[in-house]
This record gives sequence, structure tokens and C-alpha cells, in this order.
Amino acid sequence: MLDEDLKYALFVESSYQELLAVDPSLWGGYLVGVRVEGSDAYFTLQVDRSTPEGKDLGQRAAQALSTLLTQETVDELGISWVIVEDGAGVVIDQKMSSPLI
Repeated sequence: MLDEDLKYALFVESSYQELLAVDPSLWGGYLVGVRVEGSDAYFTLQVDRSTPEGKDLGQRAAQALSTLLTQETVDELGISWVIVEDGAGVVIDQKMSSPLI
């Protein structure tokens, strides 16, 4: 449900990498994994967190994702925190979930 909700919000049909063709600076194009553990929603970006660009993408993703998910999805899955991590599983940024819709 989380994956479907996110693809709908980002106007993606099959793969997040579709966004890279539109604009390579969009964080969504680097998304390679989505999972829920307890009350945390994890989003994995294929970026290097040690570079300014990778850190910036991760921070923008966390901010956007904290408001992008619908209230219905957040309630159904019990999501409290949105956590963005790099490909190695190291947290880049996290935000409390606060859906706008």
C-alpha cells in the first residue's frame, strides 16, 4: 500500500527511475526501496550520503515524504516517522509524519 500510495503521489507508473528522465535532481528517481518496520516508514535512496548532493537529496526526500503520504495510508500502516536512508542502510534524515491530505 505504501509503495502504491507513493507512486500515485509522484505520478510514477512502474519505476521511480522514470523521474530521472524528467529531471536528474529529483530525489524520487533515486528511490530503490520502501518498507515499514513498526511505526517507521523507511525509504532507501541509491545515493552517497557523504557527498553534499546525496545529503541534500536525502533531506529533501525526508521533508517531502513526511507530508506526501496520505492520512489514510499513515493511519492504516501506523506510520509515525519517515526515515530516509542510503543504500547501505545509514540514516540520512528523518521527519515525523504529517500528511497534508
